[in-house]
Amino acid sequence: MPDEDEESSGEPPHPLDRVWFHPSELSGFIATAPSRLGGREWGLAGIAAILGAVLTATTLAIGGAFDGGNDSNALPRLTIIGGDTAEVSQIVERAAPSVVTVQGETAFGEVTASGVSIGRSQVLTSASLLAGAAPMVTVATPEGRALRATVAGLDPETDLALVIVEPRQGRDLTPAELGSAETLVVGQSVVALGMTGGGHHWTSPGVVSALDRLTTSTAGVTMAGLVETNIATAERVGGGALLDAGGSVIGILSRSAPGHALPIDVASDIADQLETNGRARHGWLGLDAVDAPDHDGGGARVTSIVPGGPADAAGIAVGDVIVVVGTDEISGAADLAAAISRRRPADPVGVTLWRAMKRVRRDVDLGESVPSTTPPAREASAPAPA
Repeated sequence: MPDEDEESSGEPPHPLDRVWFHPSELSGFIATAPSRLGGREWGLAGIAAILGAVLTATTLAIGGAFDGGNDSNALPRLTIIGGDTAEVSQIVERAAPSVVTVQGETAFGEVTASGVSIGRSQVLTSASLLAGAAPMVTVATPEGRALRATVAGLDPETDLALVIVEPRQGRDLTPAELGSAETLVVGQSVVALGMTGGGHHWTSPGVVSALDRLTTSTAGVTMAGLVETNIATAERVGGGALLDAGGSVIGILSRSAPGHALPIDVASDIADQLETNGRARHGWLGLDAVDAPDHDGGGARVTSIVPGGPADAAGIAVGDVIVVVGTDEISGAADLAAAISRRRPADPVGVTLWRAMKRVRRDVDLGESVPSTTPPAREASAPAPA
């Protein structure tokens, strides 16, 4: 073994004369590097810079900066579907086996709309299609099979219906891959897909125009919490699928509110209620509200209170500006309506509001809503029920 004198003899190696560097060392070397370097030093400095960039990129990727990790300040990722027909056709090809046609009989004749198979012989379609229809309907698959099915329930408030195919024929259905609308952002690319009958699919790409939209259906029903797109859908496409760039279903296209879709997360919950109870129940706060753009950060300003309703019992008053429901930030009346309709009757929920210059919290036990109807031309600035 060499002694200490032999080990320490000779000129020490250059500090950059290594292959591996700890990230904390690189900044120090680069900061103290002379302004003029010889050829060898330039080469080593270049290697150090490259290694630093690679290490930084790796750190960012692990930390989620590139994939929308836990950093709340990170910009949302937008998946862009270009005008490339091949790209759209690939998305459609993945989802098409799950998009079907639903046909029913009413007093006025046969009605047809699209539907989406979600598994366990369940098919989601539009409630407006089956309003007044006989309980027995036909589900036609893309391969041309006609399957017998029964209407399990309708929910006019979301324009959603659940149809259940007879068990022995349910094996002919291909369940869709379900995604989530929780991570949707405005500007994100989406694809609408329906089946117009005879095994013919209809599709169109577009973008998400707005989230948590409040609108009035063609039947005059106030609908909340919808995804708005720039896609103009035909009536028969209603009940079909809104797809993300991976071909997963993120919404059910509304037949009575063209261009809008019910988030699949909400649709799945309603389907479970319809299968169990034959009906869906939605929360009700018992007030009307409008946007409060004059309030810092926005909110929903209460314009009227239903006497004896949940809001009245909790001490919410006309003029209060609601800014939070549970954990949902409220920037306007549409947000408030969506936050309440997603909850169920008897659910306890905390409501944070501003009264004059004071921030106040009220605990509310929600009641049960009854689908409200208003003139189809209701202005967006008119009070929204919650």
